[in-house]
Amino acid sequence: MPSKQFYNIGEVSELLGVNPSAIRYWESQFSTLRPLKSVKGTRLYSMDDIEKIQYVKHLKSDCGYSSDGIRQRLRTYNTDNRRQVVQTLLRLRSLLMDLKDQL
Repeated sequence: MPSKQFYNIGEVSELLGVNPSAIRYWESQFSTLRPLKSVKGTRLYSMDDIEKIQYVKHLKSDCGYSSDGIRQRLRTYNTDNRRQVVQTLLRLRSLLMDLKDQL
């Protein structure tokens, strides 16, 4: 997959094997799926957005979750990601403090 900052709905659809209409429907159902929109109204998906859509597809297709179940899992997914970021930042801070002490 070429590395770009944003992808349009057609590219995301092709990449994940999901109809664009399904992606638009999921956006209306799950508030965490909110891609940026260009001035013309074109949806612009970041890698984070694509990962969330892939997660929704997995929960729906592979695990058989209902919309309510997916909403709950997305809340947990967002919390887990925040927790990982905070832990990484705390480790980085500790490392930087150790480096500062060594200087």
